[in-house]
Amino acid sequence: MCSLRECVPPRRMWEKWGNMDKSHLTHSAKPTHLSHSTKLYMGCDVARFGKDFSVIAIIDDKTLIFLQRYKYKTGTNELMDTNDFADEILHEANSRQIPAGNIAVDGVGLGAGTIDALKKAGSKVYEIQSGSAEVYTKDTQEYRFFNFKSQMWWVLREAIRKGDLQIGLPIESDTAQKLLQDLTMPRYEIKSDKSIKVESKSDIKNRLGRSTDYGDALVYAFWVKYFYNSKPKSNYSYLYKSPQNLYDVFYG
Repeated sequence: MCSLRECVPPRRMWEKWGNMDKSHLTHSAKPTHLSHSTKLYMGCDVARFGKDFSVIAIIDDKTLIFLQRYKYKTGTNELMDTNDFADEILHEANSRQIPAGNIAVDGVGLGAGTIDALKKAGSKVYEIQSGSAEVYTKDTQEYRFFNFKSQMWWVLREAIRKGDLQIGLPIESDTAQKLLQDLTMPRYEIKSDKSIKVESKSDIKNRLGRSTDYGDALVYAFWVKYFYNSKPKSNYSYLYKSPQNLYDVFYG
């Protein structure tokens, strides 16, 4: 019997885009029209420096309907700061009637400034701390996660794989292509304690040449939807699988 690491080596979340059924990922090249009763969820990734962009992603129950990057103040060459990005978040949220509880914002690094600005404006959003511990929910799988980031990315992976989330963008657009790069670039491994670990943002950036801003925003948007529809389960205990069964789960 091979060891755990031999059975489940580090590999990409998806080997390549062509291996996935595009019908599961592409909803429509046309704008999605929503009724006022449709629940929306927003994910916001805050730019750190250099080539990075701040990004807002908005999803409805099953579809990514909005994906926009931000770097400069509207109509200027002046870089947008964390307060400016908070204003953009509030603008999109108010215009689409998205409650603060349905908005997830990256709180690491400069993101803390955006969250502070939102709180000052009276919006108590869901703060994302990717390096924190995994969150227990009623839908938690039979395997565990190295950290919160790994859990969020894996939840999104499974949703797309099962057809529970579609990408409502023209597949040929630059935005859609960058998003697909972001989603297919990360690698994961099974640690010795049987937890799933998705590689760090810095390691992904070294290979991709830029930060996965689009992918992160989508991950956050889907997580806040998933979390609020999966109430935390108390007294939860994990059910571990053997290494060979873990291999079957991922590659069988």
